[in-house]
Amino acid sequence: MEPAPQTPSTEENYDAGFEEELSREDLLKRIKQTILRLAVMDDADFYDGYVREVLDEAHKHLEELKENYPEERDIVLFEEALIDLEQDFKEEVETELDSSMEAMMEDMKGVIAEAGVEQKDVSEVINEDSLMGDTLCRMEELGVEAEYVVEAADPNAPVIVLFMQVHPAPSEVENIKLDISGNKKMQRALTAKKGVLKTPEESQLAIYENVRSLVEDGVGSTLYAEIVPLVWGELNQERVDVIRDEQEDYGQMASLRLEEDLGDAIDVRAYDIDPLKYETLSGEMDLVYRFAAHNVFIASNLTTRHSGLGEQPVSFATMGGEHERYRNPDVEHQIPISHAMAYYGFNVVVVNQAFN
Repeated sequence: MEPAPQTPSTEENYDAGFEEELSREDLLKRIKQTILRLAVMDDADFYDGYVREVLDEAHKHLEELKENYPEERDIVLFEEALIDLEQDFKEEVETELDSSMEAMMEDMKGVIAEAGVEQKDVSEVINEDSLMGDTLCRMEELGVEAEYVVEAADPNAPVIVLFMQVHPAPSEVENIKLDISGNKKMQRALTAKKGVLKTPEESQLAIYENVRSLVEDGVGSTLYAEIVPLVWGELNQERVDVIRDEQEDYGQMASLRLEEDLGDAIDVRAYDIDPLKYETLSGEMDLVYRFAAHNVFIASNLTTRHSGLGEQPVSFATMGGEHERYRNPDVEHQIPISHAMAYYGFNVVVVNQAFN
């Protein structure tokens, strides 16, 4: 397995002074990067001085964000995370995201509901004179079956067609055996009858065919792909190349196959939260956080990655099925990825290519 991304030093990532007025995008980027670096940092050489310095900077930037952009959705996420990290620092223990993850699991569903997010049947929306209704009609004409929709407060918000997927495991994760023997909640959530999950081959082929038909019909041209690595907000092309080279060994991802076959007609983008994903794979973070609390970070990344697309109204995304619902339907999901996306201002059409 490739080692997790290393925490860069202060000198490499922060200017000596922070007196300049930062844009909304810069504020979001700096606060988020600080939170993620502290969440995965284990280098004692940086500990005391580094942590205090960047925590102070993050608090300052958060106050600036709240003052200038009080409606910013990331404020809830940042406040919870910084309280968590600050407490670890005061207790002189390794900084990590744990109590904030628990808080998000308990509180975020209510916050999302208060923001006007609502899940609806396709039949309630498909005949509307709206971007969502038009998208659903075009999908129906192309044989792409939507399971349900999740609406943001704004009916004219951009649309994300979210494909729940089962993906093959590249070498960086295939030898990882996540131990959930002590986690009764995850044992129950991931216990299901044989055949509930599609095979990776079935799932990836269906997504390839669905997205290709939508792109060729002009519905959209951007695909946010789960497996494509995004580290510190930047695409890690070296790791993408490794995944691409290994596809014959572990199975081909629809996202990379689409990129190869459609060329410039499709823009495949990363949006996952790789530093925290590695914390889960290494056993440092509870698996339930990966499937639920991480969804808030992933949806936040989606907003950032989408911001440069101008007026493009419809895009596509892939994400593992358990980020949306558990294979055991009797276990309620704490924060479905579609609801997190809608909280951040997207109308979401959910396509099930993960579960039979």
